[in-house]
Amino acid sequence: MAHSLIAMIVWLAAIHLNVLLLLLASLLLFTSTHAALLILGFLLILMAVPLNNNSKLGQAFARYVGKYVPGYFPMTLHIEDAKAFDPNKAFVFAVEPHSVFPLGSLSLLSITGLMPLAKTRGLVSSAVFYTPFLRQIATWSGLTSATKKNFVNYLESGHSCIIIPGGVHEVIHMNHEFEVAFLKQRHGFVQVAIETGCPLVPVFCFGQRNVFRWWKPEGKLYLQIARTLRFAPLLFWGAFGYFF
Repeated sequence: MAHSLIAMIVWLAAIHLNVLLLLLASLLLFTSTHAALLILGFLLILMAVPLNNNSKLGQAFARYVGKYVPGYFPMTLHIEDAKAFDPNKAFVFAVEPHSVFPLGSLSLLSITGLMPLAKTRGLVSSAVFYTPFLRQIATWSGLTSATKKNFVNYLESGHSCIIIPGGVHEVIHMNHEFEVAFLKQRHGFVQVAIETGCPLVPVFCFGQRNVFRWWKPEGKLYLQIARTLRFAPLLFWGAFGYFF
């Protein structure tokens, strides 16, 4: 449990760490401008440093997270026919819903060892790769920007791809009473699967919306901001008010 707790904190702390550092920099502007600029400069450097999939530190981090994070949540993976997954073939996993945090889709990554596939990539919003700390963690964990070019290239190279078709719209329309799957006019992932000849695997995550409590604004302005940023800003917290 200690390892699971540490792995979960490190894995999920990136977003909150950015918020805390920005708040600290804002406060220091009134007392120590030099320190505030150092913090902002550090964050800018992390945004610009080239990402390295083959980093030894990153691979060690991914192995640690993949080994212990699944033990934090009472997660059960049901596979209808495990023998159908040829390790030498690429698959398209269409996962629903997104919820606050798509833990179900991330559990399919090869770093967890829950799926009988050695090469997987999770397709996520490009906004992730402009966020300090989060972009490094995402890269090391096996995530990549959700562009059609990346999607096709990884499938053709033998990597199975995990995608949440509803994306940010599911977070925008999310509510506390039931799960939301936003699939209207979302046919691109089916087209890519057909064009590349990769089997399409539907996945549904039950109970995922109960993992975190959350609050988000409402209205057209929030909708426009979320569409522009390609992610939906919201507050979320877990047990005892923590972020995990």
